[in-house]
Amino acid sequence: MLPAQPNQSLIDGLSVLQALAGSGKSIGSRELARMLDMEPTKANRLLKTLAAIGVAQQQPDKKYAPGPGMHVLSAQSLHGSGLIRQAVPHLETLKAPGMIVAMGVLWRDKTCYLYHANHDTPTHVAMGAAELYPASMSGIGLVMLASLQNQQVRDLYHNHDIAGFENVSALIKQL
Repeated sequence: MLPAQPNQSLIDGLSVLQALAGSGKSIGSRELARMLDMEPTKANRLLKTLAAIGVAQQQPDKKYAPGPGMHVLSAQSLHGSGLIRQAVPHLETLKAPGMIVAMGVLWRDKTCYLYHANHDTPTHVAMGAAELYPASMSGIGLVMLASLQNQQVRDLYHNHDIAGFENVSALIKQL
């Protein structure tokens, strides 16, 4: 839930940051603006600002890619929370042939896998190995959605398609 006076500039900047991080390739400001339904001038200003502080970097083709600051932010986040450091040793003990071991977090209507492995996946490959995945199509995502109140699920999917479900009522019934 947004505060009474949300800072829209911060929200837009973080949306640009996340889109850049998740794009998997360098991306131009106009393409990013279309992805985010954002005014192109605003997207360009935000990308230039992120590049100026090292979180993004402009490529020779004028497109943008994650910069070293994004990697620092990611590492600080994972280290600061302690989640990975504490969970991975336990996750490693659960690996067995024919089984998948996974740990993720709910991000909006997506599951972000922090760890995803089968019995012979090396730890360094299992960590952060999967892209964002629809929560409604993921076992972990469904468990996390089930922990929410029904109204929170309705709010989350308000005016959005739900992968694997006809509507929000069908999803809630499944949960």
